Amino acid sequence: MLYGIKNAYKAFKTYRSDKKAMHEFDMHAAYVKNIHRSPYKKYSNILLHLVDIGDYLTFRNFLPYYHQMCGDDTLFIGNLAYKPLYDAYDRTFSHTLWLDKKTIRDNAGRKAWLDMLLTIQAEHVYLPAYNANGFPDLLSMLAFTNAEKIIPLHGGDSFQSHFFERYRQHTLNNRFIGPLQASFVHEFLRNKEITELLCGQKITLYQPHLPVHKKHSHMIVVFCGANHMSKIWPASHYAAVIRQIEKAFPGKYNFVLSGSANERGMEKAIADLLSPSMKNLTLSCGNTSLPELVQQIADACLLITPDTVAQHIAASTETPCVVYSNGVNYYRFIKTPSSFSHMHHVVPALFINKGHPLWRFAPSSLVGTIQPKTAGSVAVRLLGGS
Repeated sequence: MLYGIKNAYKAFKTYRSDKKAMHEFDMHAAYVKNIHRSPYKKYSNILLHLVDIGDYLTFRNFLPYYHQMCGDDTLFIGNLAYKPLYDAYDRTFSHTLWLDKKTIRDNAGRKAWLDMLLTIQAEHVYLPAYNANGFPDLLSMLAFTNAEKIIPLHGGDSFQSHFFERYRQHTLNNRFIGPLQASFVHEFLRNKEITELLCGQKITLYQPHLPVHKKHSHMIVVFCGANHMSKIWPASHYAAVIRQIEKAFPGKYNFVLSGSANERGMEKAIADLLSPSMKNLTLSCGNTSLPELVQQIADACLLITPDTVAQHIAASTETPCVVYSNGVNYYRFIKTPSSFSHMHHVVPALFINKGHPLWRFAPSSLVGTIQPKTAGSVAVRLLGGS
């Protein structure tokens, strides 16, 4: 076990201890067992995919294969956060249901979600995630215990399987196919392998793809947004990287600071550290929708980011990218396949020297040890400098 169950839960802020998380799960399982079910809206299949935006970007290219396999009488249940991407680029299924995961942070919200799901049933239920971030998936699966087959699509480590085994105990049946074993490969490749296995065909796609028209420009996007402390860099580091690139290529590139509205404070701090006379700097945090962010990154000649969402967009649009990371989820996101040749990761020296490529949870403080000169040198090299 990499970090141990107890430490893993400490890193997962939503559920602070094994005891608390398991008690909540047991409580909802008991509620589902005792409730009187309303008449069903029945589908042949349910595809449940409540993962976050970045994970969806590594999965969305395989939706047509699931549609081909499952047919049009399939209900796709997704996370409301990535619905703008689904609406703009996918729209694979005729029947969809969207969950705002923010609404299930308390017991009342979880109960309301279960009450709604208990009116739905299907012969087969496909579950593409059961891990820490997939707690809503497992909560939702409690509503589908009458399904003929429940098919988990991800393998997991000990921490992930802990929740899954709890669900197994409550269903008390042998209707599972799997679980598939975890493998230390990039998330996109893992999704590809599982889809090939289930759909029975070879998929000739070696990196994610978004159907956008790239308008090549001299724009460098610095996406300074990230929710997790393990990805937050000081404003001074961002400013130093921009200065390093500007020094190597005076006046050649336009810099765009990008992110959500939550990053406006960081954006202002970076801008304040740069020269007021710097005319080639644009502030855009909070001003782009998800599809607009996709186009912005697609049009850029370089992306600099700590964020996995922005990184997966770059991978899907073949935009050269410098990603700095403290090493968390190394094999899932950092050790990219050779087909991702435009992706370049910068990790802490401690991570490299001590050889911990299997870290799932790494100390958040490590990200601050990555020197801006290191990341800046990678960026300059990608732009053709030395």
